[in-house]
Amino acid sequence: MHKNLQVKARKELNETKEARENGIRQLREKLDSNGSLPLPRNEDKFLLRFLRHSKFDVQKAYIRTQNYSNTWIKYSSDVEAMRNFRDVAVLWTKKFGLMPKRDGNGSRILYMDVECSDVDEFDTNGCLQGLFILGELMLEEEETQISGFHVICKADQWTFRQMYNVQPFALKKLANILSRDMPLRVKGIHIVNSPTFIKWIFNLLSSLFSTKISKRMFFHSNEKELHKYIDPDYLPADVGGNLPEFDTAYTIELLTAWEPTWRTYYK
Repeated sequence: MHKNLQVKARKELNETKEARENGIRQLREKLDSNGSLPLPRNEDKFLLRFLRHSKFDVQKAYIRTQNYSNTWIKYSSDVEAMRNFRDVAVLWTKKFGLMPKRDGNGSRILYMDVECSDVDEFDTNGCLQGLFILGELMLEEEETQISGFHVICKADQWTFRQMYNVQPFALKKLANILSRDMPLRVKGIHIVNSPTFIKWIFNLLSSLFSTKISKRMFFHSNEKELHKYIDPDYLPADVGGNLPEFDTAYTIELLTAWEPTWRTYYK
């Protein structure tokens, strides 16, 4: 971990060498006392992601491992899902994946274009499983554990029929994965160029989301509003950015390189 990232981890997450050593030891003791908790891994660097997310509050990290365990059981039972995700390049949409550049704060950017989703073939569990897989991929990166990530959803072609197919239970699961289950630092969820009814529906269903996630959801009526939060130099042309139009090649490359590791851990 480079020096600037170490400084950031100390400032934002209370991370020090002593905090890491004590936190890992105490969290492992808690996990050992509950041998029935199924986790796919137990090495130090795996436990560290939970401690970083909780700012080294061991009890909070332990609760997060319990929530994570339930999600892992549900979405990683079929290891072939990762291969399928990679091969079809994004499950229910042709544009869903990670940007090749981080933003100016080192945060990952997860991009999706709702226009590409097929209403008749919409697979809620497949989408959530895809999010889980990309979440796992991001959590392999120390910089993402520390600097978090943004979600950008281009929604100008989002229809009421598409929104109707996303049932409240699916939004609840999505909220749980982002804010309760996985130790991901969500820096912002940006809905860009969305029809008016989208914000109205989300406001109606706001109780499904934690207060923290609700405060980090932004509805931008145009691309310039998004640029106030994320510089165009880190965004694709699809949302007025200076990078080429988004495609899934980079995400598929990452998943292909990561597949052997995935199969080692999640078998």
